[in-house]
Amino acid sequence: MIGLTTGRQTTQRMNSLLNDLTHTLPHAKIIRRGKSSLNDLSVRLLNENLTHAIALNRWHGTPGRLTLYNVQPKGITKLMPSIFLSEIKLAREYKSYTRSTVKGITCGKVKHSTHQFSEILAAVFEIPVTQNPTDVDATFHLVQINDSIRLAVTSPPMEREVGPSLTISRLLWRDTDV
Repeated sequence: MIGLTTGRQTTQRMNSLLNDLTHTLPHAKIIRRGKSSLNDLSVRLLNENLTHAIALNRWHGTPGRLTLYNVQPKGITKLMPSIFLSEIKLAREYKSYTRSTVKGITCGKVKHSTHQFSEILAAVFEIPVTQNPTDVDATFHLVQINDSIRLAVTSPPMEREVGPSLTISRLLWRDTDV
């Protein structure tokens, strides 16, 4: 199971994105951080039997960075890459607003590092990367657009975006990368 949380300072748009992701991911639950430290948050995540966490942090008042964590009894550890967002589109901002639960991850034309990123997402989201998504209603679809990556819920898979969608400007594979 995945715990979705924010940094200490949140906005309405960040809360809306968390709600969208909770309805989209089959094994997700919102855990409000409040003023908790990462250690306190780790204990709360363990008490909820959550194995991973995704923290959404803001940048200039909008969702700007996703950080993936592995939750274990000895503590919480950051998983790479860190995900920098340049744009988000909430599910309600699509004309045909429907809630879709994703059952897989699909990739369009992507670089090797983006395919590696899809494998990490599959492990954290607890859904498979699939080449033939005919047996599912919706997937997270990754596609490379110039130097950005688009991660969007599509239904039917790989065809029509139904949201939410994230435009990723950069993946930070090491803490020393700037």
